[in-house]
Amino acid sequence: MQPQQIAQVNNSASQTGHTVQYGDTLWSIARVYNVTVEQIISWNNMTDRDKLTVGKTLKFYHQRQQKKAQMRL
Repeated sequence: MQPQQIAQVNNSASQTGHTVQYGDTLWSIARVYNVTVEQIISWNNMTDRDKLTVGKTLKFYHQRQQKKAQMRL
């Protein structure tokens, strides 16, 4: 499973999409993207009863991490 960059949401977060493949589960996808199943459900307006279908694109939002310069004395 490879993340696909879709669009920039704002200065501090970006949106990524994942196309569901045969055998995917919410749990396995959550592990790949280092998020929770609850986050996937929320971001995609799913209910716990919603089933994944092959070919469906799920949205993910990630915070951008800014590199901080370290000063050495």
